[in-house]
Amino acid sequence: MATKKWDRKDGESSQAYEAFTTYRDLGVGRTFIAVAEKLHKSGALVRRWAHKYDWKSRADEWDKTITSKAVEKAAEDYAKMLDFQINLGKMMQAKGAKGLQGMDFEDLPIKYLPSIIDLISTGIKTERATRDIKSTQQGSNELVISVVPRKFEGEDALEK
Repeated sequence: MATKKWDRKDGESSQAYEAFTTYRDLGVGRTFIAVAEKLHKSGALVRRWAHKYDWKSRADEWDKTITSKAVEKAAEDYAKMLDFQINLGKMMQAKGAKGLQGMDFEDLPIKYLPSIIDLISTGIKTERATRDIKSTQQGSNELVISVVPRKFEGEDALEK
């Protein structure tokens, strides 16, 4: 007994199932004629199998499952990328801060200061850009931060 809609159906011959998997794997532009030509079968036979074994809805279910898995994978990869970039920004900030710790600024060669400041600044910008944080200066010492959620391609498909 079939556990998934695209699995071999009861009574479906191995030749009919091979034809179905050929149809399924052709993707969006799939046609019964293409299957008949590829497998050297008659168009009438392929159409008969297709209708008897419900190829269209089985292939549609296959497509939905494959698309859903691809979207899930893309979302996981996206989250990993964001984590990496946030951590990279934090590491840059930490490295710059370490460069400033315990230094006697009177003895610090001025040539190193811009590099340290750039490292910290770039780290902050990297972390904020990755988190999509916008900051603006308001008043004298008040910093207002707003977080804007990021959308990525395929996110709408996760909501369905």
